[in-house]
Amino acid sequence: MPVKNGIDALKEILKIDNRVLVIFASADTSVKEEALSLGVHSFKQKPFDIEYLISNIKKALESSKTVVTP
Repeated sequence: MPVKNGIDALKEILKIDNRVLVIFASADTSVKEEALSLGVHSFKQKPFDIEYLISNIKKALESSKTVVTP
């Protein structure tokens, strides 16, 4: 990203809504621990298979479902 890095973007996103599920994808594994410590749902090292990403998105969506009682 030309203006900011992924960690800075993540921090801004979490300031807006810290309940958001973020799947962080990067070829730079040196940011993995920081991204995880900030609360990302998962970290994907690039390159990755699209089916792997789709599977991870489905898992994130399943984990975010909540039971709403009337």
